[in-house]
Amino acid sequence: MEKEYLGTSKEIADEVDIGDFDLQTPSYQVWLLGYDADQNITDFSKQLRASPDPEAAVEWAKQYSDNGKFENESIPDNVAYVEVLVETIVDLGGYEENVGTLYSEVFKLE
Repeated sequence: MEKEYLGTSKEIADEVDIGDFDLQTPSYQVWLLGYDADQNITDFSKQLRASPDPEAAVEWAKQYSDNGKFENESIPDNVAYVEVLVETIVDLGGYEENVGTLYSEVFKLE
């Protein structure tokens, strides 16, 4: 899998269809997700950080990825790939919804 930067919050916001509801102020969550050898999602996930600032969340995720800090996490044996991503999260009156991904980078574990 290749690195993929999906854009800034402004670029994403311009593309996301938010429908006919009042959009709350989003938060930006950094997640670590696991995939098996066939690149299917596993049940391994860990929220690493949340931020009110999209650029700060993306920058933190990039540094976390570039420094290989995911290698310090306790990752199950069935996980062959990990994805570091930043999601734009809004509260839709009782539940949170990911309305856009700002950053995603996938790594194959050795």
